[in-house]
Amino acid sequence: AGLIVRCTARLGADQVTVEIEQIDDDGQLSFTTVEPLIDMDDIEAQAAARMNEDLVDTFTVDCGVPRYQVLVVERVFRCTADGDDDEPREIEITLLDDASAFGIELIS
Repeated sequence: AGLIVRCTARLGADQVTVEIEQIDDDGQLSFTTVEPLIDMDDIEAQAAARMNEDLVDTFTVDCGVPRYQVLVVERVFRCTADGDDDEPREIEITLLDDASAFGIELIS
């Protein structure tokens, strides 16, 4: 117990450092990424809620895969927003800080 190993893994185009700790003598392991990750499901839901409020429509937002991304300030994601009018819109989501705050820009 207590053994910690660091490995590098691929997450989409990113490399992440994973710390693996053996937490007991039965082989139980704990996995933690060193770099902060964001859950794109959360980002998509927050972006859709903002667009719904700002544009008075019902949007769903899809940013594709991978579902988890390394949080890098000023990183830009191209996403698709679909509203009730069935006219998909391209948007860019830009991470603004290390607390996952983001801006949205309508591209088309």
